[in-house]
Amino acid sequence: MRFIGRQHELAVIRQKLASNRAESLLVYGRRRVGKSELIKEALKDVDATIIHYVCRKSSFVQKCAG
Repeated sequence: MRFIGRQHELAVIRQKLASNRAESLLVYGRRRVGKSELIKEALKDVDATIIHYVCRKSSFVQKCAG
């Protein structure tokens, strides 16, 4: 998949990944705009330990239901 108009975002993510320092990165935005695909593309050829969290809003009842 080609990311049209996402070269800057890919460059920023790859720069963080190439750093010798511990880095963190938050990717956020409206749903269904390609955030997960952007991350997958940036990580495609990376040989590193990556911690990936997906945060979702849910109610207390949903949390208790499992």
